[in-house]
Amino acid sequence: MASLIILIYSATLFFPHILWSASVNLTSLHGDSAPPTATPHPNAPYPPSPVITRIDWAPEADVLRGGAGSDNWWPTWADDDNLYSGYGDGSGFKPYTETPMSLGFARISGLPNHFVGNNIRTPDEFPMLPPANPGEGYIGGRKVEKSAGMLMVDGVLYMWLRNIDRDGHECKLGWSADHALTWRYADWTFAEFGFCNFVQFGKNYSDARDNYVYIVAADLPSAYQFGNDYILMRVPKAQLATRAAYEFFQRMDNNTGQPVWNTDIDQRGSIFQIPDKARRSAMSYNPALGRYLWWQGYTGGLEQRTGGSFGVYDAPEPWGPWTTVYYTDAWDMGVGDSGSFPPKWFSADGRTINLAFSGADSFSVRAATLTINQALIPPPMPTVAPTATPTLPAQAQQIVQQILETTDDAEERSTDGYVYIDSGDLDMTKEDKDTYTIGLRYQNVALPAGATIQRAYLQFMSTGVYDAWTNLLIQGENVDAPLPYAQTTNNISERTRTNAAVAWDQVPAWTMENGVYPSPNLAAVVQEMIDRPNWQLGHDLAFVITGYGYRAAWSMDIYRERAPKLMIDYTTAAPTPTSTNTPVPNATSTPLPTNTSAPPATMPATAISTALSTSTPLASSTPFASSTAMATPPSSTATPTSVAATTTATLAPPATGTVAPVASPTPPPSATYTATPLAPTATPVEQPGGSAGAPLNFYLPTIIKS
Repeated sequence: MASLIILIYSATLFFPHILWSASVNLTSLHGDSAPPTATPHPNAPYPPSPVITRIDWAPEADVLRGGAGSDNWWPTWADDDNLYSGYGDGSGFKPYTETPMSLGFARISGLPNHFVGNNIRTPDEFPMLPPANPGEGYIGGRKVEKSAGMLMVDGVLYMWLRNIDRDGHECKLGWSADHALTWRYADWTFAEFGFCNFVQFGKNYSDARDNYVYIVAADLPSAYQFGNDYILMRVPKAQLATRAAYEFFQRMDNNTGQPVWNTDIDQRGSIFQIPDKARRSAMSYNPALGRYLWWQGYTGGLEQRTGGSFGVYDAPEPWGPWTTVYYTDAWDMGVGDSGSFPPKWFSADGRTINLAFSGADSFSVRAATLTINQALIPPPMPTVAPTATPTLPAQAQQIVQQILETTDDAEERSTDGYVYIDSGDLDMTKEDKDTYTIGLRYQNVALPAGATIQRAYLQFMSTGVYDAWTNLLIQGENVDAPLPYAQTTNNISERTRTNAAVAWDQVPAWTMENGVYPSPNLAAVVQEMIDRPNWQLGHDLAFVITGYGYRAAWSMDIYRERAPKLMIDYTTAAPTPTSTNTPVPNATSTPLPTNTSAPPATMPATAISTALSTSTPLASSTPFASSTAMATPPSSTATPTSVAATTTATLAPPATGTVAPVASPTPPPSATYTATPLAPTATPVEQPGGSAGAPLNFYLPTIIKS
């Protein structure tokens, strides 16, 4: 019998047509028939894993979903213990954005069996384009920029952006020092690759094998076609924004058994070959097993929403040698256009993992249990004495406030001081022969005493198209408790105002009805209001808008959800320092048996919160005015600076150039914020989904996906 087992295992190594995938039915703890698991499959590209001998997926009824209507989820585990991800072709988590996003951002908190999601509202998100003709639905797909993967390293969040040429080609690097609130982008692209994704190494990159960041990509310039190979590149983590610092896997040295790297991109070689199926993928390191897990998706379009083909592979190193954990040509549910194994959701022994995927056009999570050959698992890393950490950074949070009542927004006519509290729009500020003073009041603002305002702005939704020359002035109401607006003469203009004022000069044209338009940064105004001695969490804030020209925005009296929103990003005092373990190198994995059926030794050398709680679809939206201002390269002498609470209207971009190496692991000064989940009273969050077959009770316009 022992000889027979050895013979069978040897056959899988030397004869690649004897390969493995899913087909055996099991009985779950719930008493249901579980999905299939490992048996031979003729289409898997590599022999079965000798370490992970079986994978059992949780029943379909146990799949949890959130962010209904949105896809393209590629999460990373951040320093604040949350997952951060971009999303696309939808409106994210509840409360849904007022228009679908080609690129939105979200923070996901909690456990895989009970997670909650919050949209991160930022001027740098990309609303989807309006249709060329009515009835076509929003323009998505390759015509809009989207996220291809995220990674947090030393407190800085990095992202690959795809579809740079607006036709599905090229990747570009972006980074955020404030947990996705603002972004900056490199001034170079990878024209050779359409989809790049980071290799995930634990919380805030804490399980990294060395001081490099690793990136995988299908070796073709399109994110929508299929290639034959995957490539691997690396870059020192302190030089991620420097194109010249990138190296590309070329081949394995036959004498040393070590990878050969080359800075010449034309000398790149393959780490994984799969004819006509290399496209989008995500790789994660499982430290308890000492193995890299690699999800690869093999279908696109409508097919991936009802079933879909994908594979899961493992290796002791990010370059291989690769073996098959799971392969299917038709899963028992739709897999969607993205899939990954977030390291945050690995069990301590590495044997329970969770697949985060875009099934049912949602952020979907399905657990899986691995059966392990313990004899091939490396020993655990040695325990080291804890060392004191430096003072922890301030905590950064974002809140979104809505107009709640009719008496919370109003306009006052200048000729007689008459106040309209039930007008359907807000006229800023001249209409016909009259000018108007606008009042906006926000109740129960979740700002604690002593908070430092990093950024604040009002977000308006236009009632039409307006391009008249317009200058506006925005101030706050300088009292402890602003009163509701009333129909008494001069009820708005006679209120006490802050000394701080922000001039919104030469307001850009509002080019479409229901377009979303943010004000300049009002941090100084909000700071003066909450610096009053009697300010407390849950007090109210009010703003006064005056000026000349004309822009008309929706009030809450017709469409409450379209009324002006108040967005505030703030920091609080730093928490008490804690201790942490000094990181040590990962243990070396036990080498696998020689696999002569693996790829040949000679490798080929080719190859970026407001809500819509109703079902009313919005016609269109436009990008935030300041989004292009952030697309500047990093400073050649410093990392991006933190946002100051000043009267500046926009965030100043850094000087042009490249980023010089930064001492590690100390994060740059601008990366000193740790985002935390929003308080329940500040922004509602979406609760975990139910069964996979439950209806999704909301409406979004027809959207072209992926």
